[in-house]
Amino acid sequence: MTDTRLDSLMPKAYAELRRLAAYHLRLERSGHTLRPTDLVHEAYLRLRQQHSIDGVSRVQFMSLASLMMRRILVNHAKRRGRHKRGDGVADVPIEFSDGRTQIDIARQQVDVIALEEALVRLAKLDPRQVQIVEFHFFGGLKFDEIAELLGVSLSTVNREWRLARNWLYLQLKMPTRPSGRP
Repeated sequence: MTDTRLDSLMPKAYAELRRLAAYHLRLERSGHTLRPTDLVHEAYLRLRQQHSIDGVSRVQFMSLASLMMRRILVNHAKRRGRHKRGDGVADVPIEFSDGRTQIDIARQQVDVIALEEALVRLAKLDPRQVQIVEFHFFGGLKFDEIAELLGVSLSTVNREWRLARNWLYLQLKMPTRPSGRP
């Protein structure tokens, strides 16, 4: 993405990016030193350094910005020297409704380092499942948008989401459990 194109896109997307940053920070520990504006600005600076994002759609841009924010938060947590597991962070709760399992992170803090490590392990097993998690969980994309981006059917995205979500739950709930196929 050229600097000019990114610069013209930012004012239009700024409010949405700020909401996305606030969402990411709501998942963090209380008293986090980064604020939504800081996170948006840091993501913008990192996006300016990208040279391979020409021709992306608005949905792809927002997803990329969200992934960038996640990486910024992971790097920030690592710099703070948080422990690999814990630091007083609660387990990610799972809710069951209408036969669907959902990770409910809106009311709980999530250890971003543990989540990042679990996603790295999952990427070795099934990279597409990680893309689906990133697009949906971090990017806020709907499953039909993800299916279109990945060039797969909606049912494939739904199935892969369920597998990845359940695998991640087991990894985050029971960190000593050996990694298996999602």
